[in-house]
Amino acid sequence: MTAVAVPDFQTRDGPAGACLPPTLVVCPNDGAAMPAPSNIFESTAAYFVLANVSLKNADRNAVSVGGLACPSDVSAVFDHVRFENSGESGLVICGSGSIGVQVAESAFVGNANGITVVGGTNASGIQVLESSFVETSGFAVDNDAATGTVQAEDNWWGCNAGANGTDAGCQATYGAVDSDPWVADY
Repeated sequence: MTAVAVPDFQTRDGPAGACLPPTLVVCPNDGAAMPAPSNIFESTAAYFVLANVSLKNADRNAVSVGGLACPSDVSAVFDHVRFENSGESGLVICGSGSIGVQVAESAFVGNANGITVVGGTNASGIQVLESSFVETSGFAVDNDAATGTVQAEDNWWGCNAGANGTDAGCQATYGAVDSDPWVADY
């Protein structure tokens, strides 16, 4: 398991059975438990960076930004993160105010949905760059947000035709998602 440094948080091994392996539970420094233990990583911190880590086999979501609280301001960076085989979404983003989330050079493999933006979130501050989406059973990017467009240019969508293409392996998007231009011949 790769160590994750998050300001104002501590990491520890989760209780047996809380998450499918590998297990990472993030708790406030006061030791109180986070809700939804079936998420591998959940944060309501105002800002954090997650880099060079692989998150696999979450029975729910690999990462939930904003958590159940959907705070007013959310800012996060994901760099070289592999989200794999999550039962719901690799990454869930929820916030009611200023949203600044950047995903760079990351991979979404075999998740039900790659990225889900929860309704009521302003998606205009979400950027997904130079990442790949393959083998999702739902949507690569599911933007249920009330306002804003997810900027998801220069990504590999599982085929040379891009997001929502008709070629074999093409991954679909939902809602306002700008996926043009895309990477071909990945």
